[in-house]
Amino acid sequence: PQAGAAAAAAPPRQEVVEVQATGEVRLGGDLVEVADLAATLEGLRATHPDLAVTIRGERAVSHGRMAEIYEACQAAGVRSVAIAVRSRATAARSSGSTRK
Repeated sequence: PQAGAAAAAAPPRQEVVEVQATGEVRLGGDLVEVADLAATLEGLRATHPDLAVTIRGERAVSHGRMAEIYEACQAAGVRSVAIAVRSRATAARSSGSTRK
């Protein structure tokens, strides 16, 4: 018997949803309304069924707002959703603060 070349599995498409303390939500850097997020993610899933999403929120974003974004991902059928919150140290470095 001959072994054929194994097909290389393509990594899942990874998108980042950024949730800012100001209330703005960005998908891949583009401003998006929360009401439109599920539909937008569904569109991405049409061509990338293995779509993975990381929700990245600023420290001041409320739990309720993060849950709202998570629910939009679930409504779109995204199976792989991770949540990341910026720590104070990370926020200080990116804002140029040298607080000790």
